[in-house]
Amino acid sequence: MNTVKEIIEEAKKDKSTNLDLCKRNLQSFPIEICQLDHLQELYLVGNELQIIPKEIAFLKKLRFLNISKNSFAHFPIEVCLLPSLFSLNVGLNPIQGLPSEIGRLLKLDELFAHQCHIKTIPREIGELQNIRSIYLGHNRIEEIPEEIGNLKYLLNLELRDNFLEKIPKSIGNLKSLSFLDLAENNLTYPPLSVVQKGTKAILEYLRQ
Repeated sequence: MNTVKEIIEEAKKDKSTNLDLCKRNLQSFPIEICQLDHLQELYLVGNELQIIPKEIAFLKKLRFLNISKNSFAHFPIEVCLLPSLFSLNVGLNPIQGLPSEIGRLLKLDELFAHQCHIKTIPREIGELQNIRSIYLGHNRIEEIPEEIGNLKYLLNLELRDNFLEKIPKSIGNLKSLSFLDLAENNLTYPPLSVVQKGTKAILEYLRQ
């Protein structure tokens, strides 16, 4: 099996658009990756990473980034410097919250931040104007900002197994929304009787 250094060197030589360094026992982010300015997909699943260097901003063509199953205690704000990012997976990390800087990811289409320790969602999530899927299930979220109702292209919103007692009425404004999972919360608005009927019933209730 090639070493991490050899894999990166080969990717540089071949101008590869895809780099897979999953389950490599990485404790630090190999800075050499930031020289691969042709990279479009980067997979770092199942390592022990805690920090992303600011030099990741050099990866201006990067569209897919998967850093799930690592050791990030805080959301790595540096990924918000990636102008072309289309898909971001930070799931299964002990992350406490999403930063306001996430609103910079204007090309983001899907966000996976499931099974973390997330408690807070910033208002700036409403600035992700092209996003179609948000997965925030199995966290500790107590409140969803009203601004989420600005996401006119949102198709899928998963909020299963959080600490929500209510959701914003603005979710009813999401005309493209076809999947809304609110199971395993402590909801009083909308009431459980409505939630159990599924997405269509929830949206009808919010639009009253």
